[in-house]
Amino acid sequence: ISTERLRDYVGAFVLAGLDPHVGSETDFFAERVQYYDEGVLGREKIRKDLQRYAAHWPERSFWLDGDITAEPQNGNRVRVTFPLRYELRNGGKHSSGKINKTLVLEAAGDDLQIVSVNERKSD
Repeated sequence: ISTERLRDYVGAFVLAGLDPHVGSETDFFAERVQYYDEGVLGREKIRKDLQRYAAHWPERSFWLDGDITAEPQNGNRVRVTFPLRYELRNGGKHSSGKINKTLVLEAAGDDLQIVSVNERKSD
């Protein structure tokens, strides 16, 4: 999988996180996903989690803040890590910062799907 294709995929995923229709972000996930520290979740539970997040932070901005790195994994998987800046707002509440987000992607036909997602605060 080319770096350009991975960067396009990550860019589309980040943009989907800004979409008020949470379903568009859910479409990037496989049926079962290693979801942060919550274990393996189905797509419906992920959709509900994303809806809660969107309701908590109705004004969201995300953007890539550097290069992506890709490491091949077992089988047809690749681990992609990228720096992501965020600004979140809900009325008077505000949060901003930078994280390193890690996705494990798996080929699914001609497309890719997320089989694992995690993140950690960046320094």
